[in-house]
Amino acid sequence: MHTKLITLSVAGSLALAVNIGLPPASASLQSDDPDVSESPLSGISATGALSAGARDASSTTRSVTRTKTTSLPPLLRAPQSLRDTSAHFTSAVVAHAQDQAVTSPSSTESPHVSNDRKDGDLAAPTGSGAAETTDGITISALSDVIDLPSASPNVVGIAFDDDVRVEFEIRTHTNGRWSGWQHLHASDAGEGSRGTDPYYTTDTDSIQVRVLGDGGSPADAKVVSVASKRHPGDSELVAENAPKSSESVDREVSQHAHSIDHASVPPCTRTGGCTCPLCAASAANVAKNSVVQPEVATRKDWGASEKLVRNSPTIADSVSAAVIHHTDGNNDYAAEDVPAILRGIQSFHITGRGWSDIGYNMLVDKYGRLWEGRAGGVKKAVVGAHAAGYNTGSFGISVLGDYDKKAPPQRTLDAVAEVVGWKLSLSGVKAGGSTSLAGEEMKAIVGHRDVGQTSCPGDGFYAKFDSIRQAADDYQTGKKAGAGEEDENKDESDRQPDLVPGVIDSNARDART
Repeated sequence: MHTKLITLSVAGSLALAVNIGLPPASASLQSDDPDVSESPLSGISATGALSAGARDASSTTRSVTRTKTTSLPPLLRAPQSLRDTSAHFTSAVVAHAQDQAVTSPSSTESPHVSNDRKDGDLAAPTGSGAAETTDGITISALSDVIDLPSASPNVVGIAFDDDVRVEFEIRTHTNGRWSGWQHLHASDAGEGSRGTDPYYTTDTDSIQVRVLGDGGSPADAKVVSVASKRHPGDSELVAENAPKSSESVDREVSQHAHSIDHASVPPCTRTGGCTCPLCAASAANVAKNSVVQPEVATRKDWGASEKLVRNSPTIADSVSAAVIHHTDGNNDYAAEDVPAILRGIQSFHITGRGWSDIGYNMLVDKYGRLWEGRAGGVKKAVVGAHAAGYNTGSFGISVLGDYDKKAPPQRTLDAVAEVVGWKLSLSGVKAGGSTSLAGEEMKAIVGHRDVGQTSCPGDGFYAKFDSIRQAADDYQTGKKAGAGEEDENKDESDRQPDLVPGVIDSNARDART
């Protein structure tokens, strides 16, 4: 049995899927806005549990169970050993949420998991009981198999009203085959409800999600599915928004000459707020130089729904830092899919998560195209919803795709460096330097993991950050931009089925430097 979700119009009214015998011409009355559907996520679905692979292990579970010194399969392991493994997994999730380190328990000690709900404690398992993965991790919630329209891109995610004390996973069914279970990044963006990042797919006919850990399904958890319809002009728009190579971008600068030769002066190693002659001159040059704005497709271009937007944008005094993200989802999308994916993400953020608008200020696809995000104007310091506690005064930019294992293609790295360099220049912030955001000193270009408990933007992407900072700095000063050398990432478009959650990702640290 598969689930057909209750369909809600993006305007919030209930749309009953009833055949009342209207003639085919009535199709012209249908809205081009994405269709948003919801399904509760609590307990174990009896029919979902029968689907092949529902209890399979994943990189999320294996990263914990491999720390247990045993070679026995789960069916031959003692019940206490399995409980120890699942308890350690849950404790790791909680400790990660509380920014604490967790060490693997000994074979005779098991982390205590309380079923007495208090502030700061785990919730007791809820729903119709719990199951286990094949390697012994508790599945506290499992959805039914949820059918999706395969004729258009879909965006799926989970929204809830509770602290993140569990891990979320999703798998997709395409052409008769299930993918492996993939991690869904959960975060608090400081606006609306908590939830996961939007996961998009372009060729999937159904999905299934599950919640891992002894913490139980979060309060009011629901699966939000957005069927994003393709528009007739999407292909033409993408052709018109063809990215330019780094060499073809005009590096116009003002007639103000640089007062310091950066090639001959060692860089300053001090942190934010330094007033030494080098830093002062660098800031002055950034402010004086007319850094060229890269080409950015507007909200109107990709078909943003302005009627969905709930509030007028909030504008900060200036932008002090750029926070870089990646979305969740497959990397095999086509160029003409991008506008529909963006419309789906906007609907998920507004209707599913309760945000005012799409959360990111800017988005970039794997082809190097730049797309305007939250409304308010790309030149203004629009406050987004992408990093709780750090939204005001930051520029949130997200690359479409999963880049845990590999970095984005070179053309995308270049686009990120150029637009971030330009955006920071509007406030006189040196892209390669340091800054102050939310009362903390940090680098002017950081990843989501540097200001939040997440592995975003993925290990592969994060490894390129030093070259992105240098390329953005070069772009500000009129030098040739390019975030690193051409490499194997140039034509990267593969699916990346396995993600490692931030709880056990040694690189997902709260760097804030």
